[in-house]
Amino acid sequence: MRGDELMTTSTDNAELPAQTSQRAFEIFSQELDANRKRTDRRFAWLMFGQWLAGIFIALVWSPKAWEGLEHHTHIHVWSAIFLGGIISFFPIILAWRQPGQPFTRHVVAIGQMLTSALLIHLSGGRLETHFHIFGSLAFIAFYQDWRVLLSATAVVALDHAVRGAYWPQSVFGILESSPWRWIEHAAWVLFEDAFLLLAIKQSLRSMLGLAERQAALEGVNVLVERTVTERTEELRREIAERRRAERQLGLEYAVSRIVAESSSFQQTAQKVLSLVGESLGQEAGLLWMVDNREGVLRCAETWRADKNQKDGICAASEGLMLKKGADIPGRVWANGEPVWMPDIRLDKNFQRAEGARRAGVQGTFAFPIVGQNGISGVVEFFSRSSDEPEAGWLRACSEIGAELGRSFESLRVQEHLRQTQKMETVGKMAGGIAHEFNSIMTAIIGQSDMLLEDLPAGGDLRYRAGEIGKAASRAAVLTRQLLAYGRKQILRPETLNLNNVIEGMADSLRHIIGSEAELSFVPSPSLKMVHADAGQIEQVILNIAMNAADAMPNGGKFTIETANLELDPNYASAVPDLKPGRYVMVALSDTGSGMTDEVKARAFEPFFTTKDIGKGTGLGLSTCHGIVKQSGGHISVYSELARGTTVKIYLPQAVNAHTSATAFTAPLPLPRGTETILMVEDDPALHEMNADLLRRLGYKVLTATNGVEALKITHQEGVGHIDLLFTDIVMPQMSGTELSERTRRLHPQSKILFTTAYTEKAVSSQGVLDPNIDLLQKPFSPAVLARKIRSVLDTD
Repeated sequence: MRGDELMTTSTDNAELPAQTSQRAFEIFSQELDANRKRTDRRFAWLMFGQWLAGIFIALVWSPKAWEGLEHHTHIHVWSAIFLGGIISFFPIILAWRQPGQPFTRHVVAIGQMLTSALLIHLSGGRLETHFHIFGSLAFIAFYQDWRVLLSATAVVALDHAVRGAYWPQSVFGILESSPWRWIEHAAWVLFEDAFLLLAIKQSLRSMLGLAERQAALEGVNVLVERTVTERTEELRREIAERRRAERQLGLEYAVSRIVAESSSFQQTAQKVLSLVGESLGQEAGLLWMVDNREGVLRCAETWRADKNQKDGICAASEGLMLKKGADIPGRVWANGEPVWMPDIRLDKNFQRAEGARRAGVQGTFAFPIVGQNGISGVVEFFSRSSDEPEAGWLRACSEIGAELGRSFESLRVQEHLRQTQKMETVGKMAGGIAHEFNSIMTAIIGQSDMLLEDLPAGGDLRYRAGEIGKAASRAAVLTRQLLAYGRKQILRPETLNLNNVIEGMADSLRHIIGSEAELSFVPSPSLKMVHADAGQIEQVILNIAMNAADAMPNGGKFTIETANLELDPNYASAVPDLKPGRYVMVALSDTGSGMTDEVKARAFEPFFTTKDIGKGTGLGLSTCHGIVKQSGGHISVYSELARGTTVKIYLPQAVNAHTSATAFTAPLPLPRGTETILMVEDDPALHEMNADLLRRLGYKVLTATNGVEALKITHQEGVGHIDLLFTDIVMPQMSGTELSERTRRLHPQSKILFTTAYTEKAVSSQGVLDPNIDLLQKPFSPAVLARKIRSVLDTD
């Protein structure tokens, strides 16, 4: 039975998986083929031995079997030599040259049976040699091929039939033979064939069973090996993933620790760039921050693995401004997602190709810094390889970006808080000394002015008195600047059109910036109103103009622009104390020397100046800052070295605004009067000076040092009508507000004029910040006092 037929009819084969069944057939076929090749070679040796045996029989046995012949060397010797050689030659050659082939098997089987026939003939048909046929058939059964066995049987049958009929002595050893002898021999051959066929079938079944078991074992081995391999790979991946996760968590923890321990933006940025860059094997790292005012990304910090490299990607990035969508950081800013690029040389929009070439970098990846109000920056790294960062690292970098976003927002708030506390400290200091200092300046200014009136013109004493007054006036201005910085100055706000305010200052501004500089004013034609103190806004503009003039010693251009703006929450969120809403913007730009980042960071600090000693107080921009903040607005500075500076002022638009006009009058002689004035002043120096001045101007003056004493005077008989109560606000025992209310009960027609040297907080606690009251802020000159009193008395 053939092997493939046996495989097809096997009962066990249907239960095997297709792959295992196919493998079993392969094993079975290989073993069967190997067995047939071995059998071919065995038959080659056997037939060679049979050929020699035939020659021996021809020499020894044939003369005895064939008696009566004449030659001692029997003719059968030559038959054995030549006929046996012919019968054996071809099967032997095929068995060695083409073992295992079906044709070889049939040739060998035929040759073997012809050899048996030759041996029987040489023995004279002896019965013993017939057993060679049965042995040969048994050997042929080793092929395990029933077709080869049938070929051999057919040769035996044909040989016995032909020789039995024509030459019975050569096959049966008798001279005459009947057909029954052939039938008898054929029956024995068929009997053996039946058993041999059963043996072949059983042998093939056994071989197939062994092949199936071997295939099953191999399948189990393959499955086990595959399972072990897969599990090993899973374990390897798990271990690698765990190690990667540990590194990522370690990196995130290290970043969190840096964020917690760092006290400044620069320190945090530099340490994080160094940590992440070294952990990922990068060559350079850059931190880009969003400038909401200009709508660009600016390179804020850089890191280099090679500290000695000065000219490369970092140098090419410093000072570069990127719009949203431009270059790699701009794309991250626009998309909000990490970006990886294996080769930046292939990016036509990459603006720093030359710097990258000098640095020898090729691959890059960047991720956003995300805070509560959106993307505030981008972190970018460069490497010499084009390997893609692992997905886990990109996720870790995104977490780092979120951590940095929270950190930078916290640092910005802390920095603003420190700045606010610093300003509050200076403001409290200014407020603490304001009363005494203003009172002293009022006395000095007043006494010097009255001394000037008493001294003859041209004298040395008059000159010195004038210098005293000038020094006192400068000190008074310094006091007002300190109060403005600390936002403690009392403002008299009104509804203003800033275009009108700026146009009214044109001559003063041209004088300040000098004849060599150009003044340009670009007003908005539909500018909205603001609610502010006109004098204080003028002071802000003048201070900025003076700084611009100092920055343009050889001339330049000073431009003032106005515009209506609406700040959205995203823009306003970049400045902690700026609220979204509608503003009027005043931009003051010069083309001067500009500022460094260090100077710009300290621009609003009090007493900070870059001017030579004696040429600046350091209160110019700090005063502007205080006035604008006190007016509910915001002020910012943008500057670049050798390109100039722009100061932008944002003031809230006034609601239901009506423009008020301010009348300017030329100086007039000191007005006089004869009315009765009750003056209440707790400062002895000011008490005497004010009383003396008012008497000189012709007024009848009643004096008191506090409110209780003043009330006693109002109740005295013979005092008559009191035309004006001129009182300090903040006094011991009784405030000026209470005194005015109680005086009005006895003298309803009396006018009230308040004065104070205290700050806004102290005055507001007395309830006199009503814009309709008359208030004279200390320090003041005799001329200011005279005109103010006359103005109040003449008011209906």
